[in-house]
Amino acid sequence: MKKYDDLIRRFVNDKEYEIQVFYTKAKNVYLTYDNGVFSLRGAVYNLFGPKFETFLINSIKKQLKKESKNKISNKKEIIEINLITKTLCYFGKKVNFDFNDTLIWIYDNKGNLIDKINKPYKNNNDKVISLIENHMKKILLSIFSKYASEASLLILNKKIEFSYTIKRKKLTWATINTFSNTININADLMHFSEKLIKYVAYHEVAHKIEHNHSKGFWEIVKKFIPDYKESIYKLNNFIID
Repeated sequence: MKKYDDLIRRFVNDKEYEIQVFYTKAKNVYLTYDNGVFSLRGAVYNLFGPKFETFLINSIKKQLKKESKNKISNKKEIIEINLITKTLCYFGKKVNFDFNDTLIWIYDNKGNLIDKINKPYKNNNDKVISLIENHMKKILLSIFSKYASEASLLILNKKIEFSYTIKRKKLTWATINTFSNTININADLMHFSEKLIKYVAYHEVAHKIEHNHSKGFWEIVKKFIPDYKESIYKLNNFIID
């Protein structure tokens, strides 16, 4: 591998990154990110000045965001429903399932039946995953709404009737519109434990007081979820329990 011509450092989001610089005759400047290494290529006369600095910082942020999405995509494979092995992550538990023409059974790791779902599509096995997901979304909504209502009483000292949507989201576990009191829930939460769902519900309700992730916001969360940092770690690393 060619040795770089220079090594520069820049801070992005309070973290320092090293960038290997390779001088070329190319008119344009390129930044790549591979295996944790930033590489910058361009003519030396284009690698300085305010315009270059803006390009560099924005490019680093873009590459980091892309890497974050790829990591999330890879981690999400852990919780996907597998029709071949007939396994899934069911509210914090790794379980098995089986089905026939009319029913889907869900078993714990000891073989005990913990849930069953009607399967109205005779011999249409490609519908099994969507049937399981739709069933679990209903349970997720019940759990989440229970804790959101509880959080509104404890944090806001009043009961708020929230409305909900459930769909897959790439980068957040839930979001709240504090004006319409609508909470948008990431459908992937149905694979995590009730304790982690509770944390997300309290997190969103706390935004009714503090819109940003300020020091005051985290103080509210910590008051009711003392181990919230552990919950964040588990969610970000797809540790379901």
